[in-house]
Amino acid sequence: MSKSNEIKLAEQLINLTEDHWFNPAIMARYMANQPYYTLDRLMELVSQVIKEVSLRHGNNDDDGLESEGTYLANELNEAILQIQEYKEFEFLKLPKTKAELFKSIPQSYRIQREYEEKEFDEVNLIN
Repeated sequence: MSKSNEIKLAEQLINLTEDHWFNPAIMARYMANQPYYTLDRLMELVSQVIKEVSLRHGNNDDDGLESEGTYLANELNEAILQIQEYKEFEFLKLPKTKAELFKSIPQSYRIQREYEEKEFDEVNLIN
């Protein structure tokens, strides 16, 4: 089974970044000078990377060490989530917020309808 283009590119990028002479500023400058459609897709990629790396934040309880990169990704992910609360992006496909994830979870219509049809005093309350 052959690898997808995305996996091949990711492997090349990882191999390049492990090189001592890799300069992220040169790569970023080149990528930033692209057409708007390409910039939007790059920002989607960056936001996905930030989300995935932020999930690793705080998972190194064994040795107590933490990567500065995971810390930064966690902070940036929080900033992206805050921006998404008040700004709806039309063309960017950013990672889903918690609210969007909850909306996408299918609910049992029968249970929801039964709950909505009961009067407030008929609802079983936990004492």
